[in-house]
Amino acid sequence: MIAITDCVNYMSLSFKPFLSDVKKPLLNMEDVDPDLNFYNNIAFNDTMYKLPSEIQDSVDDSTHFEFSILHANCRGLVYNFDKLQSLVDTIPTNISVIATTETWTEPHNENNYQLDGYNFEVISRRHKSCGGVGLYVNHSLRYTLRNDLCVSVPDTLECVFIELELKKMLVGCLYRPPGSDVASFTAQLDTLLSRINNEKKIAYIAGDFNINLLKYDSHVPTSEYVNCVFSHYFYPTINRPTRITEMSATLIDNIITNDNQIKYIPTVLYADVSDHLPVLIQTDLMFKTRKPS
Repeated sequence: MIAITDCVNYMSLSFKPFLSDVKKPLLNMEDVDPDLNFYNNIAFNDTMYKLPSEIQDSVDDSTHFEFSILHANCRGLVYNFDKLQSLVDTIPTNISVIATTETWTEPHNENNYQLDGYNFEVISRRHKSCGGVGLYVNHSLRYTLRNDLCVSVPDTLECVFIELELKKMLVGCLYRPPGSDVASFTAQLDTLLSRINNEKKIAYIAGDFNINLLKYDSHVPTSEYVNCVFSHYFYPTINRPTRITEMSATLIDNIITNDNQIKYIPTVLYADVSDHLPVLIQTDLMFKTRKPS
């Protein structure tokens, strides 16, 4: 990763679709427009950039911890697992779920990359090398692997999902390979989000979407992707660039959710895991801790 001081002015860039003209009510009557009223009820928070050591736990009760989810594109655990481990060790709070994309794992080595205190659910790419998605789930959480939602469409979409026992909440990790057709990905995502909404469950989906949200108002496939997410009452929680180079800054990593009742803190972490910056949200959902069985 290059020095942040050498980069473009990424701090001036943000994804704020509801501050533009698209906020015009669909029905020309703001008080009855369902889409506008739904998103007006959400307290969208501006994403902050922080060092991992600056993350604070808002829970004072030692018997509970807040739900948090972190995503890191690893570009190969075989190369960057130590960096991921260092990141987790540096964060002075308990992360509930760690989503990893581009694990580059294979069935024979999936068990080689265990983080202390976490169970690892990983789906390796089988049709060719690279890719792969995984979820590290805190030992304090009981969960079920949702194989029915673990979709793998070659060169379009890879994802893995769990369902948390206590809250009946779905948590997923998703990866869209770069260069793949955005329209095909959006169609697959539309089907996936429809299935989730049919269960009427809260869901959090973290991942590397490889779709730059900063272009939502100038790039038609990106706009159609954003419309798909919003049409299912999901929304992105990260609004600042996550991949920064000397010449560009793009917002391609995110955590989307359909939970409009939570308060959340979104953060992009200055951490050298790969050429993507990890993203983190901390919420006001509380889980009671338990001793590992």
